Amino acid sequence: MSVSALQSQVLISLLFGDKLNSESIKFGLDGGMNVSTISGIGSRKPLVSWNLGFYFDFMLKKNPHWYLHTGVLVKSTMGARDIQYTTVEDPELDSLFKLGTVDRKLNYFNVPILIKYKLDNGLFFEAGPMLSLLYKSFDVYDTEYLGEDLTLAVSTKDSANRLDVGIEAGIGYYLKKRNGVYVGIRYYQGLRNVSRNAPQLSQLNSTFFLYASIPIGAGEKSKERGIHAIGGIGLIASTTGPNIESAKRYRPMIIPNGIAVIAATRNPTVTLLILARMCSCKYTS
Repeated sequence: MSVSALQSQVLISLLFGDKLNSESIKFGLDGGMNVSTISGIGSRKPLVSWNLGFYFDFMLKKNPHWYLHTGVLVKSTMGARDIQYTTVEDPELDSLFKLGTVDRKLNYFNVPILIKYKLDNGLFFEAGPMLSLLYKSFDVYDTEYLGEDLTLAVSTKDSANRLDVGIEAGIGYYLKKRNGVYVGIRYYQGLRNVSRNAPQLSQLNSTFFLYASIPIGAGEKSKERGIHAIGGIGLIASTTGPNIESAKRYRPMIIPNGIAVIAATRNPTVTLLILARMCSCKYTS
């Protein structure tokens, strides 16, 4: 996944956050850290990496305690550090790297499908399956030769299973006065071999996910400030007004095609522009 693709997904999330969020559907961004290992390959250290993606929380049967959590971690690396040496099938390279270390890295698109139960105090529990689609897999060989650090990356995608399936469970907490932000930890146990050539259930992924989830949209804070843009987000530009409180002194004027211009009635030098996908804006006094 390229950086530009990730940026595009984040931009789309920001643009359509208000449209996707409602009382029964919560949408936002996930991000955090992975601590992972793989059984059966002689790993002596866990692999630590980061993850990034988006999520949906669907309220079940209009019950604010039960949710279906899903989404996609578009950037998620699993694997293990300091694994047993495997030949690169080149005698000269093997002689250089066999005394060094080898890390195995597996890049997945992770799709959790979890049932979440939320308590009144903000604590929640969740469990369910997770599917992971492999898009990149490689072994990283590191050694030192004549005082210089040498690194070799060898693709292992052809020998790896493209789909990983397992179970995941976690616990988390909704932060008070943070407009739906929550943090948590999940544990994932794979149930399918990482390698196609390994004996049955001998090389399995296991990963701890530490994360924070941030809802996207106008939310309560924007309403408190006096802005509500139906179906989109607000982009505010002011030439002299330092904050949104200045908008209370101005009269809204709705223009077709989703552009709302706030015309100054007391100070003509101030212009506030609010870009919204639907031409409906409300300002409180």
